[in-house]
Amino acid sequence: MILAGARDSAIPADQLERFANSEGAGYVVGGTGSISETKAAQFGSRDMTRITGATR
Repeated sequence: MILAGARDSAIPADQLERFANSEGAGYVVGGTGSISETKAAQFGSRDMTRITGATR
């Protein structure tokens, strides 16, 4: 699982490192509001699922 960080900032460096060291698909917490298409593009061709909720 990758944490997207604040809505108007880049994905945190420690989370990008975690992503780089992982394999295959996974989950990213944030939903479409905090994970813009620019952020989503950082995941390349991997299949990442956005997790969102009222309390995020």
